[in-house]
Amino acid sequence: MGTEVIQLLEKEFEIYITAKDVRSLSFAKLTDIESEKKNVEEEVSLNKTQQGTDLLIQFIPDSQADSRPIVRLSCEGQDNEGQTVLVFPGIEGVFTHLDALVKSLQARVLGVQYSYQEPEISVEEIAKTSLPHIEENISKDESLTLIGYSFGVSVCLEVLSLLENRGYSAKVISIDGSPTYLLSSMLNYVPGETEAEFQTNLVYKILAVLIPVDLLAPYKEKFLKCSDLNERCDLALTLIPSEVVNRQKLDKQAVVALYNRSKATLNYEFCHDKIQSKAYLFKAKYPIVNEDEDYHLSMVFKHSVQVATVDGDHVTILKQPELIKDINKLIACMDDI
Repeated sequence: MGTEVIQLLEKEFEIYITAKDVRSLSFAKLTDIESEKKNVEEEVSLNKTQQGTDLLIQFIPDSQADSRPIVRLSCEGQDNEGQTVLVFPGIEGVFTHLDALVKSLQARVLGVQYSYQEPEISVEEIAKTSLPHIEENISKDESLTLIGYSFGVSVCLEVLSLLENRGYSAKVISIDGSPTYLLSSMLNYVPGETEAEFQTNLVYKILAVLIPVDLLAPYKEKFLKCSDLNERCDLALTLIPSEVVNRQKLDKQAVVALYNRSKATLNYEFCHDKIQSKAYLFKAKYPIVNEDEDYHLSMVFKHSVQVATVDGDHVTILKQPELIKDINKLIACMDDI
């Protein structure tokens, strides 16, 4: 009888107990076990949601950042003119979160930044806008490495395809990103079957970091009924107390830039011949979403993509010493171009 009870609890209720515990089992104890199980599941779900929300707030474009399309970044190897690295940042478009990585690179490092005041509406447009500025700072005779992080991987791939068509050769390093990985992440954390739902959910994710979620719930219908993103931003600003530290995060232009790049992520598809350059993917040990081993990058490159897993999540991976060490090795290796 004890065995049957154990099997029933495991199969029907996913409650796991030992044979010894069956003897002292009661309805009250079953209720306690189920309640504890439910609390754990809710905590896991909450942590997952919070991870996505916290991640989003970190990558909101910053109005105070340097607005130049190309910046020369300070790093250990900045006088090494023979090794040039182009770095493409995440959806925020600037290098705030890449400082630790960039400062340790053994090369001349150029940062490609995306427009804040006039944010492009597609990955292709960002690449075409950046290309002339990039070509002014590189030559076909030097060793060239392209590093893309998160959203920057898509921009990096688009730029690299254009460069290869112009006779450049390089190696490319993807840090926890690919077009399909970014698409899955965006659909997971900012869902929406209609444009109104997508805009509302995007603003909600930002607001959730600034004010309690339970205070947002009564306003959901109001947000959905707004005519456009501008009106939704106006409504959002009325809900944020003036003393909130990160209130500036809902600057209208910042939200517009984030929205444009989010839509660019959803709409992007690599539509060129396969890239000839060699590729390396560094994946976070704790991914945002589950994806194929190489994040489907094999669909983009002619040669197989070398994959390595690095400790950390989508953000903390950037500060891992092993990542910096491995990237510097790849930069120095001339045979990979």
